[in-house]
Amino acid sequence: MSMAGVEWLVDEMDAGDADQEQFMELHAHELRNAWAGLLSTREGRFIAWSILDHCHVYASSYTGNAASNFLEGERSVGLKILREHILPHGPQTLADMMIEAQDRFDHFMAVVDGNHTSRGDTNG
Repeated sequence: MSMAGVEWLVDEMDAGDADQEQFMELHAHELRNAWAGLLSTREGRFIAWSILDHCHVYASSYTGNAASNFLEGERSVGLKILREHILPHGPQTLADMMIEAQDRFDHFMAVVDGNHTSRGDTNG
């Protein structure tokens, strides 16, 4: 079981101690519930999608220079979030996130195109 960011809370406990195990089970349960709550709403899925986007999960991290290493580290974090916190909620959750991202893109593009039209901009 991963200690996912709570190592400092259990430093005082002995490794393998029953208290530590119970603490970790409670933490894991709360974390699963928090992700379930986040992914249960369109807004929460938007937050999760924006995290994956900032982590370049669906983009190449190769730049041809040393920046690739930094971007690959970010991508690794995004893939870990995807694997440990999003995919356990089923493939439909990720599918919903992708559909909603496309819907957002289409909506934003329509707004931008509408703004160009209302200003008399013919270059789109």
